[in-house]
Parts: sequence; C-alpha cells; structure tokens
Amino acid sequence: MTELVREKIDSKTADGVTFEVWRYREARQVVKMIPVPVLPGSTVPASFQPHVQEVAVHHVCVKLEGGSVILEPGALQYMKGDIKVEVMKHEPGKSWLSRQIASAGTGESPYGVRYSGTGEIWAEPASKNFIIVDVDNDEPMLLDDRAFYACTGKVKVDTKVHKTLAGMASGNQLVQPRLSGYGIAIVESPVAESELEFIRLENEKMVVDGDYMLFFSETIDVKLGTLVPGLLNAARSGEGMVFHMSGTGAVCLMPTARIS
Repeated sequence: MTELVREKIDSKTADGVTFEVWRYREARQVVKMIPVPVLPGSTVPASFQPHVQEVAVHHVCVKLEGGSVILEPGALQYMKGDIKVEVMKHEPGKSWLSRQIASAGTGESPYGVRYSGTGEIWAEPASKNFIIVDVDNDEPMLLDDRAFYACTGKVKVDTKVHKTLAGMASGNQLVQPRLSGYGIAIVESPVAESELEFIRLENEKMVVDGDYMLFFSETIDVKLGTLVPGLLNAARSGEGMVFHMSGTGAVCLMPTARIS
C-alpha cells in the first residue's frame, strides 16, 4: 500500500527570488521484525508484523525573477530557464588556507554556487527539514554547524571566530556560520518548523543548553559556564555547562531535537 501526498508548506519572496519548501508524504506498508509469540490462528510468522510507516521527504524550489541565489555545492537536482551559474568564495578577502580552516570548524563548504537570471531551480530532496528565515544586517545570525543551505544574493555568508572559552568549549568548536546583509535564507533543521521555539530577548538574560539552539543573533552576548556557582554544585545539578545569554536579539530553540 503506497499513498503519496505532495504539498507546499512554506514560501517567501525577496530580491527577485522565491523560496518554496515542498513536502512529500508517503505511507508505506512495511514489514518489521518484532520478537512476538505466534498468536492462535495467526498466519503471520512470529518474527514479523506488518506496519504502516509514514515517510516525509522535503524538496526546495527556487524561482528566479531577475534575482540571484547562493546554494551549498552539490544541492542542485535540476534547473530550467535562462540561468547563469558561477562558483564563488564565501569569504573572498581570506586566503585559501583561512577559508579551509573556517570550513573545517563549521562543517560548511568554503565555496557556494551562485545562480542568477530567470527560471526555476530544484534542489535535491532530503529527509531533513528546511526553514526559511529573514536576514537583517542589524542582527547577523550565528547558525549551528552545517545548518546553512541557501540564501538570496544580498546575504553574506562567512564565519564567526570565537576567541573566548565559551566558543572554544561549545559544540560549535571555534567557529560558527554567520549570515549578514539583507534578504532571506534557508536553514537546515533536524526538526520541523512547527517544533521550533523563537524567543526574543530585550536586554534580558537567558540560560540554555547549547545542544538545543539552531541559531541566535550575533548581538547577544554568549558565555559558557555552570548553572550554579561551584564545580561540586554544578555536578549535583546534573546540567554540566550551559550557555548564559544576555542582551537583545532572537534565539531559535529546538526543544525536541534529542527526541528527533
């Protein structure tokens, strides 16, 4: 039994570029190995039981109307129209070695592929989730490793190098992907957008486990420390090291990340 449902779940336009996120849901009847005893009168072997499983696949479509878009290398599935393609450096002012070091720290490619003109681009389908976000130069965004997927042409992609203990000890190593400028971008997420929680800080403080952050504004000051003073009390709290955030900006959390 197979039933395929296709639906557009999000769309946003900026600077002659429209991002669309499509979802394909397929209900498949599969057979899973389950160690259960044979039931009286059952014709199904003891070690197998039928199970209907829903599979979700996401697909990004980019519609160009005189604008340009930057995609991660290898993301293209197909395109049509009058579209110019060129390979670009994310940080043109840096040397090749500097870009490679930054790339190793973030998991992102030091290069991007720019598509400009008029037409449609379809990226490769994936089981991960794609979130369309606004980029504002007044509050550059720091992303989780490997979270960047695409952006409009006026958005700048580079890296933030942490020079504090907080950055060095975080799960993001020494550097994080950074988006600045104006436009829209697509961020990869392990959970659906409906499971994300967006929190706005207005000269406030916040404490959070870094494993649950997808991105946050660079305007927020972030320090790594214990939940309570003293190493012994920190161990008793069971929380270990947490992020102490303060200032003004946005924080995007993934409350269900570990469950997913």
